Amino acid sequence: MAIASFAPKFIWEFNTVLTIIAVLINLGVGLHMLIANRAYFRGLDEMQQKILFEAMALALGVGLVVGLSYESLEDIKLITYQAEISHVIILMGITYLIAVVSGHRKYQ
Repeated sequence: MAIASFAPKFIWEFNTVLTIIAVLINLGVGLHMLIANRAYFRGLDEMQQKILFEAMALALGVGLVVGLSYESLEDIKLITYQAEISHVIILMGITYLIAVVSGHRKYQ
């Protein structure tokens, strides 16, 4: 992701072909990550699958609801800075982490 984001500006001065290649590589690595995550998920026992599934569902829901609300705060000028997707991703990661820990405690 860092190469696709920063290399066009700092390394190859927005060369279109190199930028497209970097984005395609980024997409390929992301697809491989999804496939590996799916294989990992299928290798877990049913209780672990349930905990992670519930944590993922919660993180997705929080990300969607808060992300849309966060974006609208900028649109209606209630926040003075630009809403960034990285803020929503951090929130989703923290939500996922808390939900996994909470799920493990719940089913101990």
